[in-house]
Amino acid sequence: MDSKNIINIGILAHVDAGKTTLTEQLLFASGKIKSPGNVNNGTSITDSMEIEKSRGITVRSSTESIEWKSIKINIIDSPGHSDFSSEVERILGIIDIAIVLISAVEGIQSHTINILESLKERKTPFIIFLNKTDRAGSGITEIINALQTELEVKPLLLNKCENEGSGKVSIHSPSIGSGVFSFTEEQIELIAELDEIILEKYLEGDEISYELLENTSKTLFAKSLLRPIVFGSAKLESGIKDILDAINYFSLSEQIKTKAFSASIFGISHHPQFGRIAQVKVHSGSIANRDIF
Repeated sequence: MDSKNIINIGILAHVDAGKTTLTEQLLFASGKIKSPGNVNNGTSITDSMEIEKSRGITVRSSTESIEWKSIKINIIDSPGHSDFSSEVERILGIIDIAIVLISAVEGIQSHTINILESLKERKTPFIIFLNKTDRAGSGITEIINALQTELEVKPLLLNKCENEGSGKVSIHSPSIGSGVFSFTEEQIELIAELDEIILEKYLEGDEISYELLENTSKTLFAKSLLRPIVFGSAKLESGIKDILDAINYFSLSEQIKTKAFSASIFGISHHPQFGRIAQVKVHSGSIANRDIF
């Protein structure tokens, strides 16, 4: 088995928020492909069906694997159209982290709300990517306010956006890089709101160690209490590495210790050489080539 930690992520969003474009950029940034495909041209890797290429939408979930620093990431690109919501529900049980894509122009839409509510109900950790910050009409402040007041999301901002709503948008990443987090005062205050030990130290003016902040932030994320937010533009390749670094930082390093094998089949595809192939999420134990169960 690969020595790298394996993380399954699902990319979820309302239709036309830019899911497939984001997936292509993640593949490109990791070195998996030489150039990102284009949805409108029908050259994207994950949209392989004829109806997907002709209509520029994702109909069936697809999976691609990449490596980023200390982890192997299985990326599941799901449909955004509400007509295919059952396909989205099917993958929620097998992902470790969800990437919720929100258009900074269209804002929080109906299907976005359904996705967020489902993730909260399942206690699935998720990272929010505010896309299209380069487009006129981008309103990241309004979206963050709505997430806080209407959807009770505690946002941990991982980067900064300048010149929003223009082709000259600039994304700065002071918080996270190379898998190391640099905590700001605002971020420490947010963590203190969610953890009594950090809160007590903060109010008493005691020094809070980096190790404690790191462990607490990762634990709060794993419990689906802390929601990291990344600004960017998938079209301009902006904020892409910040997402990958966030996945690397917040991913759980604890290995499965249970010996009994348990797994779920979440997809079946056809390979021209090997025939029918099942996509499996291993919950415990391990599986190797040629194993029969």
